[in-house]
Amino acid sequence: MKLKNVKAVLIVIMALLCFASTFSVVSMAAEDAFGYSFKVKAKMKKSYANDSRQRTTGRTDNPWKVELSYTGEGKGSMNYFFIAKTWNKDECSRMYGVAQGTGPHYYRALENAQNQYVTLGARNNNNNEDTFTISGYWDEEIGRILPDLPA
Repeated sequence: MKLKNVKAVLIVIMALLCFASTFSVVSMAAEDAFGYSFKVKAKMKKSYANDSRQRTTGRTDNPWKVELSYTGEGKGSMNYFFIAKTWNKDECSRMYGVAQGTGPHYYRALENAQNQYVTLGARNNNNNEDTFTISGYWDEEIGRILPDLPA
């Protein structure tokens, strides 16, 4: 192959690599649905999912998302959800009540969530001795701005 052809092929390959790397960075902030399942503690104590995700945004109006698909407490029951820093469990959002089976809910993060690894937290809305499993889907950031989020 001539040197001129080799250069042209290399330029095309480099352009494709640049495009592919741009696409992968953009797709990291897309709206996802990461599954969770964990046990909620009794007496309204906080419980946490086992996974951690990085919020790469610095914007509080790029919301996090949670959906409560199943709760051992019963159909239609409610739990409080929030996001927290993975390493020290500092809350990175307010707590919001979500009822089982009502679809995805979107909430504003606090300023301290910027560029942090966060996990999903939950708390039983009843002050009793019951423990139970919850499961569903969540996302640490959806990759788009929603201006009309709950405060």
